[in-house]
Amino acid sequence: ISLAGRDFFALEVGNTWTYEQRGDDGTVRARVLEIQGPRDSDGYVKEVETSLPEPEVSLLRFVSAGLESKDPLGAAGVWPGALAAMPTLLEVATPFYPIGGIRRVIRQGDLGADVDGDGKPDTFRAEVTQEFLGFEQRLTMGAVRELARFRSTIAMTIATTRDEKRQTATGTLEVHYAEGVGVVYARQSFVGYDGVNLPAETSTLVRAQIGNLIYRPQAVIFEKYLDLVNIIHDPTRG
Repeated sequence: ISLAGRDFFALEVGNTWTYEQRGDDGTVRARVLEIQGPRDSDGYVKEVETSLPEPEVSLLRFVSAGLESKDPLGAAGVWPGALAAMPTLLEVATPFYPIGGIRRVIRQGDLGADVDGDGKPDTFRAEVTQEFLGFEQRLTMGAVRELARFRSTIAMTIATTRDEKRQTATGTLEVHYAEGVGVVYARQSFVGYDGVNLPAETSTLVRAQIGNLIYRPQAVIFEKYLDLVNIIHDPTRG
């Protein structure tokens, strides 16, 4: 599906998104993401979750093939073999696949690490699948917008040599992208290597600043106009 001239990812430095994140266990928190620069030598920017005590960083860039992430397995400094096998991942391919189309990426081999401590390197298998669920018209950030919806699953299996045991962790993520805004909705779930299901979490966009525009559920506001309003209502600023 052609996306000529349309931007669903909004990766410009300085863009920020604030989400209300609700867990199935009843927890609620604000989740804040910010695109930080400068771009590295390969053109990646940092997507930083600044609302955490220890901010989490993802490296992203947009290339002709789509939205790409660096070190999607978080293997740097831990599993050098896995990093060498999957240094990058195409998170979303552009043009989009046909509705219902599925992409699948599989990498496997030596982890480059001894997980079970028997002195022998262990192995891994990573499988990523993604389905394009199609477009949906929805009232989002003060306007009816066309949302592109995707569901992705990543399964990471580690096989240890000591007891020939295989353990798999699986994460599932459904994401809705709005043109010019980025991610407006996400739902993620995770099953750990121990087989325990963690409470699923749903993130809904409540505010975004994209360039000089501020998006809120009720309206889109020009930042300069908002500054003017603030000055008018602040006697200390004349």
